[in-house]
Amino acid sequence: MRRTLREKTARSHARVDAAYSQLDLADEADFARFLQAHHLAYRHLQSLFAEQSDLNLAEIVLLLERDLTEMRAPVLRADQASLPSPDNRLGCLYVLAGSHFGKRVLLKRWSRSSCAAVKRAGHYLNSDLLAAAWPGVVEQLAGIPDGALWNYVIVNSADRTFQLFYEALQFVIGVEKGAYA
Repeated sequence: MRRTLREKTARSHARVDAAYSQLDLADEADFARFLQAHHLAYRHLQSLFAEQSDLNLAEIVLLLERDLTEMRAPVLRADQASLPSPDNRLGCLYVLAGSHFGKRVLLKRWSRSSCAAVKRAGHYLNSDLLAAAWPGVVEQLAGIPDGALWNYVIVNSADRTFQLFYEALQFVIGVEKGAYA
């Protein structure tokens, strides 16, 4: 199932990576955008998966809010209905927990900053919450029997999670350009 997810979501994953790669995490304004977009996405997911225990989304949201406070960046609010909503917890968790693999690259980019505010705002990036959730996700995926319906539901949810992070960044950029008043 992991291989299927990786293959079937490659396009949406690449789109998100390309969008976020445009941000220089050592730059104060770009790092604030990164944090704001992640905060929007995790807040949205927190409301959808409030009762799940595989990953403490509330704690991640708090870490992001702490970092935004350190950056003196506003916490943005989006119309939740305008953001994509994954409907399968496991497909969503695959994307969230799996994102810890890219964390080394992000931490390297972030660590190059000479900005004191950026350096103080590393709680989210330095958290082990995503990595800690990965083994449970792998175990759950290993237990999924082959079947078109399950595969479709989980893959669709993973795609929608990637889309959520993409749309959250587009929203942040749109706010800056005055598209949302």
